[in-house]
Amino acid sequence: MTTEDTITDAQIEAIRNEAYKHGDYDMVAICDSALNSASPAMWLEARAECAQMINDAAAHAASL
Repeated sequence: MTTEDTITDAQIEAIRNEAYKHGDYDMVAICDSALNSASPAMWLEARAECAQMINDAAAHAASL
């Protein structure tokens, strides 16, 4: 399971690129915050949301 502590910048960049490709600009903004936020609380919250995205995708793939 991916968490805000274990997610890597490379994983966040991959999510950001996919979100951009599909026009999900809200997720792009979240990923930008996860990579570059000056606010520690916002940075951690954004990283947690990206980690949840990975976990949701993994759960969906496992259910197929």
